[in-house]
Amino acid sequence: MQSKFLRNKKNINVRTSGFFTAKGFTLSLAALGMFAASSSLASEVAIHTLMVENVSIYQPHLGSFSTPSRMYIDDGKIVKVTTMTDKPMAVEEVYDAEGQYALPGLIDLHVHLSASGSNYDNYIHVPVQSHLNSALYYGVTGVTDLLMSTQMVKQIHTLEGKEPDVFLSGPAFTNPGGHGTQFGPQGAYEVVTKADVEANWSMHLSMKPSVTKAIIEDFGGSRPSITDEALTEIGKRSKEAGLPLFIHVSTLEDGKRAIKAGADALAHGINQEEIDEEFIRLMLENNVTYIPTLSVYHNPGDEAESGLVSNMDLAPVHQDITDCLFKNVSKPSGWQAASWEKKSVAKKNVALLAEAGVKIGAGSDAGNPFTLHGAGLIGEIVSLSKAGLSNPEALNAATLIAAKTLGEASQRGELIKGAAASFTLLDTNPIENIESIKTPSRIYHKGSWVNRQALVTSNQAKKAFGTKCVSQEEALSARIFDKEKDADWVTLNDSMFGGTSTTAQTKDKGSLVLNSTLAGGGQFGAFTGSQMLFDSLSDATHFEGISITYKSSHPVFLSLYMDEVKDWNYHNTMLNESDSHVTVTIPFTKLTQMSFGQKIVWSGKNLKGLSLLWRNAPGGKAVDDIITAEIESISFY
Repeated sequence: MQSKFLRNKKNINVRTSGFFTAKGFTLSLAALGMFAASSSLASEVAIHTLMVENVSIYQPHLGSFSTPSRMYIDDGKIVKVTTMTDKPMAVEEVYDAEGQYALPGLIDLHVHLSASGSNYDNYIHVPVQSHLNSALYYGVTGVTDLLMSTQMVKQIHTLEGKEPDVFLSGPAFTNPGGHGTQFGPQGAYEVVTKADVEANWSMHLSMKPSVTKAIIEDFGGSRPSITDEALTEIGKRSKEAGLPLFIHVSTLEDGKRAIKAGADALAHGINQEEIDEEFIRLMLENNVTYIPTLSVYHNPGDEAESGLVSNMDLAPVHQDITDCLFKNVSKPSGWQAASWEKKSVAKKNVALLAEAGVKIGAGSDAGNPFTLHGAGLIGEIVSLSKAGLSNPEALNAATLIAAKTLGEASQRGELIKGAAASFTLLDTNPIENIESIKTPSRIYHKGSWVNRQALVTSNQAKKAFGTKCVSQEEALSARIFDKEKDADWVTLNDSMFGGTSTTAQTKDKGSLVLNSTLAGGGQFGAFTGSQMLFDSLSDATHFEGISITYKSSHPVFLSLYMDEVKDWNYHNTMLNESDSHVTVTIPFTKLTQMSFGQKIVWSGKNLKGLSLLWRNAPGGKAVDDIITAEIESISFY
């Protein structure tokens, strides 16, 4: 019987310890049974399952690699580590690493397993197993999900254990209508007082969480955020329950509030303003981990400028996602562009904190556009190095520091006796070249070899949901929606970004009926309405314009979605309010884009849908009454 670890047939040697070994492959004792009668090789009883020899092991406390060593593994854990000068013990299988470098399994301190990393306007959904497979492909053997619906929590608790370990918070604590509520009632606990926290705490514990997540976010001062009373109570209860408290922050003031409330980790960093001495002192005195998530802020800009993400090995990422994500990449707009241009501030803050001795943890915020599961953490480690951390500090951020932040230092984070046998083998020393973590040679998880190609095959075979971006373009028919031709309308409003606008839609005798509320325009404005997405990219070049029969209590924007537009700056026109049904025709030549985002010339090709939205500019006043509208028909002419 040949071991699954066999890679080549060069330089086969016979060892007196009871196994054949060769460069990069192993043979088990069972494979030598044919020699039992004439050889003493099989007479020695194997006492361990696996031995990895000739391996240099990363030592996070020293920031260096050991001399060539042997690791013995049983039941998914490391049971012994010896030098190569010690006599080898009998094992069932052995892998000769030939001087490769062993890095502990990486831990991502910030992910969202409910999201795929695709663009919001070309969103592609794949099963959660795909994200876990992608993480494992890159050697990420632990992920920390910092906002998970109760439904997904149940799904995660049924995993078999072969996947990366998932440390979850379940729903996050936030203020009423605050960030997190846009994902629905199962995604957040809305609290103001101590009593509110108490009322939700038993539900929080029923999720069997590994951590607690709270959110401080006022969207640039345009909305209220969670109260200090609630934060302090969350911190107190998390400490009593032994749960590390991760608090989402974005400003210096919020960071200080989080620390004083009992945060163990800051989820996101201070990226738009320079930190001060008080902040550094508070971080050190309270032993708080700083998780800057540089990648999620900078990946869109870096991809547009240099193809940073698309140049990585993205083999496990579903092709439908990469087709949409990297087709006609546009420059980032809005807050993404502002964050990208201020990346020097974010990096300077990281360097200052590291120099002061503050713990820096690695979290990718994977699931957001251009921040893909697994690959996102690899990019984050490299980003930390570029921000000024030494390469050992960047590696520690995703290993030992991450494990300590989760209270898991005895189980993971370094390759010592009693720790999980989860590690990546690299051909090149990552201390000398941090980029080497992008090309793992071999991965083990809980003592088992990870078949990376099988993960790729599995992911690409899974069904993805969403509009494909690479398909044969279809010519649109004139009729889009009327009483005889139905369409799938989906409500769309700013709640997806933490806003408070609402949309309710029904069908009445074939017409689309909308009843909406439009909130005040915060830092990013407000919007509410409905959209329809075509089944495939469509060609409308044989038409001259679009016609709509409608009535609306307020002016409404009609937008056509051209696939080349990647920043929501779609071609649109404003329809006037009307108490009775009117038919309006709009030539394509009259469609315009807003002032933000990249300008794209209208072509009529690659249309993927349309929307009807009521908008409020940043700082605008909320609409007091209910917005009502009825759409009878839409067609091209």
